[in-house]
Amino acid sequence: MEKFGVSSSKELTSQQAESFIKTLRTLFEKGFKASPKQIGKVKSLVEKLYPVETVKKLNELLESNLGKGKRLENIDKKEASKIIYQLEEVEKWKKSKGK
Repeated sequence: MEKFGVSSSKELTSQQAESFIKTLRTLFEKGFKASPKQIGKVKSLVEKLYPVETVKKLNELLESNLGKGKRLENIDKKEASKIIYQLEEVEKWKKSKGK
């Protein structure tokens, strides 16, 4: 509230409140959304493991593990970690089978 020169959110003007809410949303999304590095890792693994029908396989993977309508851009850090783990396990399995 210091930034706005008030001691309570009740004292904010509507414009200040909108700015404050926008800041909170940004901080919230940064804290929970998958990082660009995680998203890149998922994409890289999917492309490596499924060179044909990559997008289809990615969508199937997201839907079967996270629910219908999930998109890579909207997953959180925990979901990304889960998908990365699963893809790495598939990669290990394929290597052990000599594929």
